Amino acid sequence: MDLNQNWLKQIGFEDVAKFILRNDKLEVFPEITSNEKGVYVFLLNNEIVYVGKTEDKKGLQNRIGLYLIGHKSQKTNKRVKELIKKSLIKGKRIQILFLKQNKIKNLKQIEFYNFGIHLTLKLLERILIEKIKPIWNRN
Repeated sequence: MDLNQNWLKQIGFEDVAKFILRNDKLEVFPEITSNEKGVYVFLLNNEIVYVGKTEDKKGLQNRIGLYLIGHKSQKTNKRVKELIKKSLIKGKRIQILFLKQNKIKNLKQIEFYNFGIHLTLKLLERILIEKIKPIWNRN
């Protein structure tokens, strides 16, 4: 199975924004205003390079905002922010796709979900990381 943008859209992921550099500052365009919970992926030239989930009280806007800041006490955010910036400097495109929490219950058609398991954000994130093995999710 080719796990790319088309596959993600088939299971309900939506293209919500892309990362851009403006005056050497990392930004998201268009601005994300939704604070819904769900699972997100970063696509680098149509390759899935990162999978994440929004946390309990933080929705998509807040979570993506943490990558823009890349605070040094948050090692993953800082590391991924640097990977995003380096890729953009090289002229690569980084898209953000998002699957809303309320769409997760519709994923029963996917081959590795036919186990009668209650699919949560955390479980979906873990399954996608194990199945896809995105390069930016590795330490």
